[in-house]
Amino acid sequence: MKTVHFYLVRHGQTRLNRLKRLQGVTNSRLTHKGREAARNLGTQLKDVYFEAVYTSDLKRTQDTADFILEKHDSSFEFQPLRGLREVDFGRLEEMKNKDLIPMLVKKFGFFKVSQAVLGHNRFRNLVNMFAELEGTSQAETYDKMTSRIIDTLTDIGNQYQTQGGNILIVSHGLVLSSFIDSLEKNQLPTMLLKNASVSNVDFKKGKFTIVKINQKG
Repeated sequence: MKTVHFYLVRHGQTRLNRLKRLQGVTNSRLTHKGREAARNLGTQLKDVYFEAVYTSDLKRTQDTADFILEKHDSSFEFQPLRGLREVDFGRLEEMKNKDLIPMLVKKFGFFKVSQAVLGHNRFRNLVNMFAELEGTSQAETYDKMTSRIIDTLTDIGNQYQTQGGNILIVSHGLVLSSFIDSLEKNQLPTMLLKNASVSNVDFKKGKFTIVKINQKG
């Protein structure tokens, strides 16, 4: 079995990112900054040959992939997968961050929210807080979200383990950050992977290994 090299990319900045609103499954167009950052990342990756390109089923990842691949000679048909989409925040979708934080503090208390942000299991705690605050069971829990992304990437890795090679994955901030954190705790220097950043994770014999995190174009 050969090694599959995953290039995990968070989509470029969107309008909702710029407005500092919670963005899960809501579609929002890339900003000028987001488009240019994706192009810059494409320049950085122009000499990398990809066996395949996968995006989520949300348009911002597909637009980001388009801009990344402008510099590549080969044309790719993206394979959009629901398993790569961002966590669903339910009725909290598009809420302003400045409104969300007081709601969390009111429900869980300042100390618990601070622990969630700064603690060892910050991704698990925060995602589960969002789900509990949302209150309708539409929002995903941490376990559901991470199982989904791990299963999806494992399925892709298994498809290419005989030949190996490079696979471009364009997905989302919270789901990719939680995936990386599930492999090795507290490796992310910031809360989330940066927009239009690439992280390298290898896959071999059913095991993921972190190589690089949060590289910008």
